[in-house]
Amino acid sequence: MMTFSQNTTIPYGLPIADEHYSSAITPYKYSGKELDTHGGLFHYDFEARWYDTLFPRFTTIDPLAEQDPATSPYAYCGNNPLRFIDPDGRYIVGTDNRRIYKTADGSLSKNASKDVVRIVSAMSMTNTGKKQVQKMMNSRYPITLELSDQYNPKKCGECSTKTQTVTTTLKGKTKVINSILKASITIFTGSIVKDTNFSMYTLDEAIGLIGVHESEHGTNPNAVGHLIHSDKIAEERANAKMEKAKQELLEKKKENSEGKQEHDQQIENEKNASL
Repeated sequence: MMTFSQNTTIPYGLPIADEHYSSAITPYKYSGKELDTHGGLFHYDFEARWYDTLFPRFTTIDPLAEQDPATSPYAYCGNNPLRFIDPDGRYIVGTDNRRIYKTADGSLSKNASKDVVRIVSAMSMTNTGKKQVQKMMNSRYPITLELSDQYNPKKCGECSTKTQTVTTTLKGKTKVINSILKASITIFTGSIVKDTNFSMYTLDEAIGLIGVHESEHGTNPNAVGHLIHSDKIAEERANAKMEKAKQELLEKKKENSEGKQEHDQQIENEKNASL
């Protein structure tokens, strides 16, 4: 069934008219967000917060309010929806403290540090790693990536996070939202070279695997120990991502090895045929 829908709103999202040519009515309207009309509140679900189109403002404080103290923490689009949108602007931080992005040819922008370039390249050796990189680049908060040649006897990487827990009540229902506000990932190359668990991998392959593990802590609130009150479960979730990347890496190495053997055999056959 085809549905045609045209929604007319004021700049801040309050609906004026809703035309549709079907019995089905889609709740996804302004900015592609779901409009909740129960009780006549007309609140939009912006995932981390509810947006009130009548006033207009968010119903809870912006988790990144400290980065822009001149703007109300409840404001939508800096109080200028004609010029700005709220696409959940997430990012990996560059050397200039600004967002790192991919250029048309797939390379990273010039503000990417050598550490970021190496970590992203290493993680991109596997499909799981590529997805984790994309999650970091699409994240709504700054994420820093750093390599350290220090030796840490307890771990090969760490992820420090600044988090926030917000409890909201709407129509008698309580909703607890755990959010990450900032993440900082450090990979210890000095520990990698001494860890027997990574002896079968090159240094960059190991960096990629650890990057996958730590990036899960840095992008998934359900993999942050103090947010879910269980470091064990958080580690299990991050380890599951790394194990998947390990499997992909081993399969890739196996394919490359088989391809090389086949190539060598072909060359040997050609030599024998020419004798």
